[in-house]
Amino acid sequence: MGFENRAARVAAMMCAVMALAACGGGGSGGNTQAPAPAPALTLTSDSLSGQAIEGSSPIAISLTGATAASGTVTWGLSPSLGTLSGTSATGAVYTPPGMGSLTVPTVVTITATPNDGSAATLQFTITLLPFGIAGITPAVGDHVDVTVQPMVRFTRAIAPAPSASSATLASPIATVPATIAVSGSTLTLNPATPLVWGGHYTISLTSDISSTVGQALTPTSISFDVAAPIWSAPAQLAAPTFTTGTPVVAMNKFGHGFAVWQQDTDGTGTWNIRAARFDLGTRAWSTPAALHSGNHSQVAPVVAADVSGNAIAAWTEDAGNFVFNVYAARFVVAQGSWGPATLIQTVLGQTAQSPQVVLDADGNGTVVWQQYTGSGLSLAVYAARFDVASGSWNPAVELDPGTGATNPQIALDASGNAVAVWERASNGAVAQIAAARWSQSSGTWGTAQVIQLSTLRGLNPQLAVAPNGDATVVWTQAESNGTLTIQASRRSPEAGSWSAPIALTPATGVNGANWPQAQADPAGNVIVLWYQYRGVGLYSVDSARYDVASGQWSAPVHIETLQLAISPFSWAPTLVVDAAGNATATWGRDAGASIYNAFQARFDSHTGAWSTASSLSGSVSVPDRVFTTVDAQGDVLATWGVRDIYAFQTPWWALLTGP
Repeated sequence: MGFENRAARVAAMMCAVMALAACGGGGSGGNTQAPAPAPALTLTSDSLSGQAIEGSSPIAISLTGATAASGTVTWGLSPSLGTLSGTSATGAVYTPPGMGSLTVPTVVTITATPNDGSAATLQFTITLLPFGIAGITPAVGDHVDVTVQPMVRFTRAIAPAPSASSATLASPIATVPATIAVSGSTLTLNPATPLVWGGHYTISLTSDISSTVGQALTPTSISFDVAAPIWSAPAQLAAPTFTTGTPVVAMNKFGHGFAVWQQDTDGTGTWNIRAARFDLGTRAWSTPAALHSGNHSQVAPVVAADVSGNAIAAWTEDAGNFVFNVYAARFVVAQGSWGPATLIQTVLGQTAQSPQVVLDADGNGTVVWQQYTGSGLSLAVYAARFDVASGSWNPAVELDPGTGATNPQIALDASGNAVAVWERASNGAVAQIAAARWSQSSGTWGTAQVIQLSTLRGLNPQLAVAPNGDATVVWTQAESNGTLTIQASRRSPEAGSWSAPIALTPATGVNGANWPQAQADPAGNVIVLWYQYRGVGLYSVDSARYDVASGQWSAPVHIETLQLAISPFSWAPTLVVDAAGNATATWGRDAGASIYNAFQARFDSHTGAWSTASSLSGSVSVPDRVFTTVDAQGDVLATWGVRDIYAFQTPWWALLTGP
């Protein structure tokens, strides 16, 4: 018989064997007759194991130990799934039911009863299996590595070229690009990028998957989890001779990281910029390198990295007479070193401050900063771009010539378009929130516009830009009753304009809410984090989430309560979001005696909940905010400063990664 194209073996197990009774002679000492062969049911093939798949080939059954002399045999099938044919005193043929007949495994019993009474009823069972899933790796409940390639095993061989949509892999927020490979009865999904530590993933299989004989799969889905990440023990990043500032940090999608900080070079307050490179494979930092030598102070560094592992650091540097200019240096991964420091400020003679930097996927960089105009205390916002093709900086352009443009921030979408946001005050009016957009296609900045509709004071703007260009700006607004609220406005590339701001927090309390932070995930959902006043000496860390599918903001969620004698607003919280929509938040907790410790919590995009807060830094004094960055597989690199009782500060770090 043929059993071609079977994914599972099918066999029958003998359940009862009855020996034929022998006839005795008369008188003692008479000869006895040898017993006849015991009847039994067998199969033509012994390659099966008691299982059959719907739609599989007929199975031949033999009745041995009984001959034609036994007379006819009554055959039975219960329940009536499939057919018995060719029944005789010596055998029968069982044909399993056709494709799509079963939804769950079902046991059928086949019986044979010789009619001459020479043997009791013989029977065996076969478990009928629908075409479906025989197993999956990883199994439900497993916690696997980010490099896992999920495999689904079916009950029989499947057609070799299923459509790309027949098997998909998705995180809670988006589909994960993956290719499909088929070998026999096994389908393997090969993700285009690593999965994310702590991520929850679902494999969806459609009826486009079929067996080689045309059986369509009943659509189904299976979920699994990647192992949860854990924090490494805090470690000192460098051992400087003199005190340092707090290190800022950046990391690209492959885990190439950079930390940059200011460091006292002589013990008298002459600060220079230092940088070190992080190797995710060895979890080690390079020897710090000076980005610009000299005896003029260099302060306020920032850093960003591109996909290839290049980086740009920017800072302000004293040019003499306490006039600070903006400089930048570029790390070239092909050379493995930092290039020369470059003055990128075009209009000189007036102090520039507060630089921020971003890099697009091609390595083009943009730095924004605030700069005095020379007219009293008037401030403008400038931007300069690094062109990777020419390897040079373009002249800086003025984004806002107002009388009080301060605190600029910048972010990019996946196409390299940028959004800058800042505080704008004109003609003695209170500051409001303004924004401008850089178009990658036209190579120009659009006209700045105020996005805060009220005339109330706006401050501390932050923004998040999704890969598709959807932008969200959040800020603190000083209400007329003296409290502070968190406001949000959104802009989509399709709409081309900013939405009316909405309040994420109520206008109640004395100090209200402050220091918002915002990050977007790849699907465009946005998480906002801030400090919330809850009464005398009592603050909390709160969060809200914008759901892109519904277009709605959640109510604020309380993450942790801080029992404080003073405000926690001395340094802002930080927030990063990974490719699966999970978030890591850090903030300061007052330990008394003007000492702050760094704490952290995680948001799970699958459960929609924040974890219990835990210590990140330990009991040491952390005088400034923690800086964090995340790569494509969810590794989070954090840096901060630790200050001793003598006010000597050193740079520290920790890594959140898989076990």
